[in-house]
Order: sequence, then C-alpha cells, then structure tokens
Amino acid sequence: MTTATPPNDSTDLQSLVDQALSHFQAQAYRECLSVLDTIFATGAQTRGLHFLATVSALAQKKLERVLPELALELKDPNCVADAQQLYATIRSQYEINPTLRADLHPNANYLICGMKPHSGGTGAFFAALLPHAKRADFRTIYPVMDLFSEAEQIRIASIRSSRVLVLHPQTLGYDCFRALYEAGNKISMYVLDNSFFCLQSYNHRAGKRGECFDCLGNLSGCHPGCSPFPVPITRKDNLNFLEWLQRVSHNIEFLCQTHHQAALLAAHMGSAIRCKVVGMKTDEFQDAAQSRERPAPSAMRFDVVFHGHAFGAKGIRYALELATQLPELRFLIPSDLGEVQRCVPELPIAPNVTCQRLSWDSGLKEYVSTCQLVLCPSEWSAPVEGALLKSLEFNGSVAVVETKYGFEREIPADIALKLPLNAQDAATRVRTHLKTSRPDGYRAAQEWARRYRQSTDLSRIFESISRGSHQ
Repeated sequence: MTTATPPNDSTDLQSLVDQALSHFQAQAYRECLSVLDTIFATGAQTRGLHFLATVSALAQKKLERVLPELALELKDPNCVADAQQLYATIRSQYEINPTLRADLHPNANYLICGMKPHSGGTGAFFAALLPHAKRADFRTIYPVMDLFSEAEQIRIASIRSSRVLVLHPQTLGYDCFRALYEAGNKISMYVLDNSFFCLQSYNHRAGKRGECFDCLGNLSGCHPGCSPFPVPITRKDNLNFLEWLQRVSHNIEFLCQTHHQAALLAAHMGSAIRCKVVGMKTDEFQDAAQSRERPAPSAMRFDVVFHGHAFGAKGIRYALELATQLPELRFLIPSDLGEVQRCVPELPIAPNVTCQRLSWDSGLKEYVSTCQLVLCPSEWSAPVEGALLKSLEFNGSVAVVETKYGFEREIPADIALKLPLNAQDAATRVRTHLKTSRPDGYRAAQEWARRYRQSTDLSRIFESISRGSHQ
C-alpha cells in the first residue's frame, strides 16, 4: 500500500495527485483510496478527486463511502460530468424501491430485511414484525424485487449513526451489512438461521447425516463441497465475510430464537458476545382449534405427513428412509416427484409414498391436521421452525429428529416424539407411538404450542435493542 506524508506545498500535493491517478489507472483501487485519504486529510480541494474516490470505493465494495464521496464531488459547481451521471443512475435505480425514497436520517431506527414480507418462512416472520416495528418507530426497508440491487445497497449503506436491526444478511448482501457497520451504526442482528458460521445457512451437508459442525469456531474446516446458499456468491467472499463477522462480533447485538441457538452462537463467536433470546412466531395459526376433527381435502388420507420442503437439511432423505422401514403406513411428501428425485436422485421412492406439490393453503393444512403423525425431521441445528409449531398446534402428534442445538431440545419429551438418525430404530419408535398415543397427548402438545406462541411477544425484539451509545 502506498503511503504519503501530508503535503507542505503545491508540489507535494501534485505528487500525491499523480500517485492517486497512477493507482487509479492501474486499477489499484485500494492504494488509490489510501493516497486520496491522505490528500483529503489536508483539506485540499481538487476537482475530480472525490469522483475517483467514489469509483474506487465501488470497486472495493466499500459501499458506505460511495454516496458521501459522490455528494462531496457534486458540491463543486464544476464537478466532472461523470459524477453527475453516476449519481443520476444510482438514484433512478434505488428510487424504484418505495422504502428507499424518503431521506435516511441519522440517529434513527431502521429494520432492514433482505426478503420481502410474504407468507412462509422468513417472509412470514418479517410480515409479523412490521406492525411492531411501526409502533417502536423503526423504519422498515426491504427489496421490491427478489434481491436488493447494488444501487439499493449503496443507498442503504448511506445510513449513519443509527440503530439498525438486520434480518437475513445473506439477501441484504454481506458487503452492505459490513458497510452499515463501518458507517458507525449500532447493529443488531436477528439470527434466523446458521449463516453466521455456515456457508449453506443450514449446517447440514450432503454425505453427512445430521448437524454439521465442521466450521463451528474454525472456518478453515469448511468442506470443499459446500457452497454459499441461498445467494450464489463465491466461497472466498463468503468466508471472508464470516471471518470479519467473527472479529467484530463483540460489537454486534445478536437476537436469538432459542437458548440452544444462543449456545451455538457462543460456541462459534465466543462467550463474550452480547446475545438475547427473544423467540419467534408468525401469524399463521388461525383456526387451529379442533383441527384434528377437520376432514381431509379428498377421500385419500395419509398416516404420516412430511411437513417441509424437499431439501436435505429439512430431512427429505430421512423421511424417505423412514417410509421404506414402515411399508404399512402411507406417507405424503408435499413436493413434486421430480423435485424430490432431484434432491435425492440415488434414493428410490417407496410405493407407500405419495409426492404431490401442496402449500399450507392448498391442502397441506388439512392433511397435517388429520394424519396420525406429522414428520418434521430437520437434520440441522434448526431454531424455531414455523412448520414444527404449526404441526404441534394443528395436530399434536409430531415427530422430530434428535439434535445437539436444535429447538427440539427445548420441547419436552412427552410433547414431541424424538427420533434417532437411524431410520430402522426410528421406525420402531414410530410404531410404538402410533399404538400407544392418546388424544389427551395430542391436546397437551397443542396446548404447549399455543402457550409458546402466546408467550412470544415480538414487540420485545425492539424493546430489547439497547439504547446505549453507538459503537
């Protein structure tokens, strides 16, 4: 990296400008920014230099510097035309998003999610948070397309000296998350999955059953077969972000769903992190009462319903293996046959398995409500999954897979049937459960799920964000 001393006269200043231009032309943007910062520290004003800083910051993904540098360039009545054009382009692109049109004031409160509010998963949780955020005076920002554009990320990165609650940093963009931190904001992160140590977000990988802890506390242990999910960035960029997150984790407040998730976070980041358990729920629980008496949507009923996507971490392989061990029971997988086969191409589909694409609102709710057993066999360290809570509340006879850090550890053994990873042993437990389970047990599970949901107050998430000084 080039270093320079503050100039004492115009000759020294011109030398530094020449150095900056040379680095810029060589696309040595980090070195260019270093020299430019030396020039700026002297208070010297030279036309075009802030535009060079803008372009260099963009190239280095230092998004927090882009708009501030551009604004300084535009203050010059004779600023370079390219600066005006770049600002117009960025603004026209981020103003497509109505959540980014109004001024982003400093010393404010922001809730930023990389996903839109909608039904299912993170989107459903985000939708449930919105009214609480409004009452707590948190301005919400989210994409209008599937992901934030670079212009939207640049706009978000211009937030300064504020309290920022982030959901799903993968889809927000790791560069944008880092820029918010570097811009001097007080960052809180609601932990939705395990992307804080796992490239794949769900700590489960092909070829290894159950939870994977290869990277826990040691990112160099990342398996060569793992790739970033759900946003396809490079492994190098993802690992660089995770290493940075470890280094700065003591300055970030983490909000966790469960005590075991908090323990997992501490196992990776260290015991000195600031972490609070605030719970999780969505608004998908209408009409759960008397759900087991509701008829199925067709004459066909199933003994076991797999409640999850055809996804390895969600336990699709486990469900199919269990079905093979229980040929006397009829299984429903709510996904297309082709989707299931793409996920586990080497595993045959047993004749007692029906694969049919269903959503919660297009028949799955009724099948879950009326089957003998709902299977929620996540093989990762899953926190609070909506599918599990809904299965408990709408049915009451629910099986999960035993884990070390999953939410199932916080569910009493008489509320959910806990199965080993070995499908043959699990089949024995399932048969015993179906022979001995009683309606009062179902009602106890339903009541436990209702109590959990009622005890979770999402407004506490915003109340829990400390009001102390910025980092």
